[in-house]
Amino acid sequence: MYKVIRVFYPFVGDTVGGSHISAMALIRGLDRERFEPVIMLHVDGPLGAVLREQNIPYTVCSEVSVICRDSIGKELSNMVRAAVPVCRLLRRLGVAVVHTNDQRMHLTWGLGARLAGCRFVWHQRTGDDSRRNAVYSRLAHKVLTISDYCKSIMPRGMRSRAEVLYNPFEVEDAPRARNLARTRLVAELAPSLAGGGEEVAIVGFVGNLQDQKRPLVFLEVAQRIAAIHAGPVLFPMFGEKRPDALARVRDRISALGLEDRVILMGQRVPITPWISGCDVIVAPAINEGFGRVLVEAMMVGTPVVASDHSGHREIIKSGQTGFLAQAENPEDMARYVRKLLSDVGLSAAITGAAHKDVCRRFSAEVHVERMAQIYPDLVSAI
Repeated sequence: MYKVIRVFYPFVGDTVGGSHISAMALIRGLDRERFEPVIMLHVDGPLGAVLREQNIPYTVCSEVSVICRDSIGKELSNMVRAAVPVCRLLRRLGVAVVHTNDQRMHLTWGLGARLAGCRFVWHQRTGDDSRRNAVYSRLAHKVLTISDYCKSIMPRGMRSRAEVLYNPFEVEDAPRARNLARTRLVAELAPSLAGGGEEVAIVGFVGNLQDQKRPLVFLEVAQRIAAIHAGPVLFPMFGEKRPDALARVRDRISALGLEDRVILMGQRVPITPWISGCDVIVAPAINEGFGRVLVEAMMVGTPVVASDHSGHREIIKSGQTGFLAQAENPEDMARYVRKLLSDVGLSAAITGAAHKDVCRRFSAEVHVERMAQIYPDLVSAI
């Protein structure tokens, strides 16, 4: 029915996270002779800036309001109210497939997509056991999720329909030029050390400042490392400074006496050049659907210490491609960090094995190839 399949990707646009980075990798990788991606944002904010930087075209939606989680009655009422303008817009654009990537977009676009005769892909990128999803996701012709962990906690009716498709990553043939990345990072963290920063250890945190990423646990780890590490050590924290957690993070930095060691870097896109400059990345988050930062670090040759929890277990083989530490034990995380900082041979063995493993399992090519099968299969069933 469709010679070139027009695939519609709606995003809120008010933030940039792993789901957006993964979706952009898919969109960039699609064969334009077979697929035409159409990107629409509700808010021309941080995501729009990234799209412009990457020369990815998009439009801004003025016809449809974003539906957020609420009482089930309000959710259903808002979904019905949005369905008609959504249907009109999708028909006007000639869309064949609607591919949503977060809860707000599932609710906003799903019902209208069905009314418009589009095929609807619900991509579940977080761990969520809400029973409502079992009902709402019946609108979808295809349910995707990013890990076995995410699938395992889905409500039963949704879980039986879901396919696991790991997030895509741009594979590098070899880790980045780490010396150059490190020099750049040291120059920003401690200008007085520029040119003489070889002795400083850099232990990083990557994640938006929110409770689920557990930045306060990272600070506990940092305090334990700083207390006994033989040389100077700095702790850059990369991520969006979300107001609800920022004050708590700053208070804890002060309480632990880490003002001269912890640097709040804000969000950096792309993040991998900054990860590459770190000696170790610590990922204390729990309930992670996948844990994108782990793969990003492993891809560029930076060893990872992560909480032994949720989606992290599908990425790291502890002791071989990184370390999984007890999720509620900052001392256990600090112990593995100290091992990596003190043993160059161990760090090199871990990063070498990690790079090979993630290139094999999480390449963008594998992800795009599967999606390039899914879209035509859905359309041919119309």
